[in-house]
Formats: sequence, C-alpha cells, structure tokens
Amino acid sequence: SSSSSSSFSSFSSSSSALSPGSSSSIISGTFSPSSPPLTPTTTGVTIFAPTPTRTPPVPARDASTSISLKHTLEQSKKSSSRPPSPTPLELPADSILPAQHTIDSVVMNDIITLQRQNSKDSHTLKVIPLGKLPITPAKPVKKHNATADITDPLSCIHTQHVEYNPLTRTYSGLPKEWEQHLNKQFGLPPEMIESTKMSQYRSRIPALLNQLRHQVFALDGLSTEGIFRLQPDSVDCDFAKQQLNENQPLQSQDPNVYANLIKVWFRDLPNQHVLDFVPHNLIESCDSESKVPAILEKLPDLYLSLTLWLLDLSLDISDKASVNKMTKQNMAIVLGPNLISPMKSSDPMASVTYIQKVTQFLQKAMDWRGKHRDFK
Repeated sequence: SSSSSSSFSSFSSSSSALSPGSSSSIISGTFSPSSPPLTPTTTGVTIFAPTPTRTPPVPARDASTSISLKHTLEQSKKSSSRPPSPTPLELPADSILPAQHTIDSVVMNDIITLQRQNSKDSHTLKVIPLGKLPITPAKPVKKHNATADITDPLSCIHTQHVEYNPLTRTYSGLPKEWEQHLNKQFGLPPEMIESTKMSQYRSRIPALLNQLRHQVFALDGLSTEGIFRLQPDSVDCDFAKQQLNENQPLQSQDPNVYANLIKVWFRDLPNQHVLDFVPHNLIESCDSESKVPAILEKLPDLYLSLTLWLLDLSLDISDKASVNKMTKQNMAIVLGPNLISPMKSSDPMASVTYIQKVTQFLQKAMDWRGKHRDFK
C-alpha cells in the first residue's frame, strides 16, 4: 500500500493539535502494521516516538511549557558505517517547546533527550535525517497477530517535510492532493480545527469563528440593518467559504457574508449539532431563565463553550438593535435552526414546533447570559 496514505492517517489525526513551529514528515514506501509510529518532526528530520491513541490538545505556549533540551552523543555499537556525531548542541535555557516533542528549526542526527521543566519525565527520541530510513523488524507478538494480507515494509524513504504555521493557519510542503483536506475549516468536528484559548470559556474556540467575528465587526456589521438575517449573494458567500477552506486572503467587503458563514459553520458540523446533546424535553420545558444553567451543563465542555461564544456574539449584536434591528428574539430566530439536526419525524409540524421551542430557549439563554457573563 502507498505510504502517503499510511502516514496521512497518522498525520491528519493530530493536525488540530499542532503548535507553533511543529511539523510532520511524508514517507514514501510500503508499510506494514508494525511500522513505527510517526510524531511531528523537526525541520528535515523524522522523530520516532510512541504515539498515544488519542492526542490531547496542545496547551498554549507559555513559561509553564518550557522544556530544556539536552543533546547527548551516542556511539553506535551495531553499525560502523554511521558518520561521526556532530558537536553537542546547546540551546538557550529559556527555549520553549510544546509537549509534542517538536523543535524549532533545529536539525540533528543524534539522540535527543527532552526533559520537561520541574519534572522527572524524559523522552529519548531517535532522529533520522531525510533520505532512506531504516526498517525496524516487527516484534514477535505483532508478527503473530499481523494479517497476511499486508507484508512487512520493503522500503521506506523520507521524501517530503510538512510544517504548520499557526499564524496563517497554513501547511507548507504538502502534496497538492492534501491541501484541500488539511486546510478545510467547514464540515469538520470542532476539535479537529485550529483553535484559540479564550479566558472566558472552558474550551478552546475555533480560530475561524473568531476570524469571522472580527470581519463582521471590522466591516461595521454591528450597524448593518438585518445583520445575520439578510442572506448575502450566494456566489460571494461560496467564494468566501472557499477562500477560508484554502486559507486565502479574504476579499469580500460585505459583513453579511461573514455573518452568514458563522451560521453555515454551525449548520455544517458533522455528527451532532450543538444542541443535539440536550434532551428535547429539557429545551421544550425551559420557560424561565433559571432553568438555563442546568440545560447548558448538559453540553460537553467544547459545545458549551461554543454555545456561550454564540450567545456572547448575539448579545453584542442585539445591543445595537436600535440601529441593526436585530433584537434578542430576532437573533434567536435566525440562529436556532442552525444549532439542531433536522428531525426525523413523519409529522412535519413536530419539527416546526421544536424549532420554535429552541428559539424560545435561546432567547431566555441570552437574557440569562447577559446577567452571568462570568459563567463558563
């Protein structure tokens, strides 16, 4: 099987967790299930290290994530053809490295020991340069459980190097066929999208949503009559969505385009929409502000943060209702249908009735949120 597809599954699964200066590698060759896992790498090298089944989000870069780097030399006892080790590398004591063992613009051909500050945990990683890679024999237990349909790897070559830029939210060095998938912003689970930590929310908020909010405000959307209600030109909206998915500079000067794309982003969420986590009967029975907190606590942390983010945006818009005509009720009407999945019912009125209940819940949630901005 092609190595590009094999390494892509590992690479894309953690793409949302990549942090400043992090990168990964593309391998060509034939792989078996026993191939060593890949982690993000330094420029021009491949780092082999155990990869957890589920990679936790990378914390924001701050002093608490400082890691001191010790470059130690090791003489190979198994091969006499190995080139001499380079001079030991010294990095500044305040070098900051994220938890994924990535190193900014450092190329080495030896053994690296990463020691987390104030911790006894260390990780020794084998670093191999671009070019042909050695093949590690499978362990006996893996050999025993392996399928006969996939052979052992015959050849493994490091041919390309990929880096992620968190400022522009772009990947460099990608094969052309990967670009559309890795820069995609719509129709993905929120945990797979580049996100930003905001103090007023428990979980990180997708950077795209903050970008769209900024565009609405920068283009005087707060004073635009019917903002979030008026549909923009469909061609302009589709083009802006394509630009965001390809991470190209935005061109539209219509705030309605970006307001509509916020609704589209919530509507395009796969699997479950934001309010799908709440039982219908709780939303239908919400007849006062006092019931809102208990309903919100039913949401997973990430979806709770997304809901609070949207409520805060709605309050910012409704505060200018005297100009833009978008009251809390009007905001609830235009946002509600985008926060629930279409109901599978033979009775069309059941869906209409539930949307009305969602609208009423959102209006009460906005009233409550206006008095409890510190809740997160």
